[in-house]
Amino acid sequence: MWSELRGKWAYQAGAAGTATLPKGAQVLQIIVEGGAGGTVTIFGGTAIPCVSGTPKAFRFNHLECASKAGTQDIVFTNTVSYYVEYVEPQNA
Repeated sequence: MWSELRGKWAYQAGAAGTATLPKGAQVLQIIVEGGAGGTVTIFGGTAIPCVSGTPKAFRFNHLECASKAGTQDIVFTNTVSYYVEYVEPQNA
């Protein structure tokens, strides 16, 4: 379900590594291009394989993918590039 998001729009980008989001951030989308053996792990879940040479987009309906205490990291391993777009909570 789509709903109005209140807060500050932000993003993080890079080649590989960890994007640490503020507690309560609502993820809008993740775009990642994998390298050899590339994966993305969202908030401590299962590693998702990312195909080399083909960017993969994960787009989320509002309120579907939010960071919680202790699980604010999105980890990119062996990737060429990543982009995480999100909305920070108003009182972050």
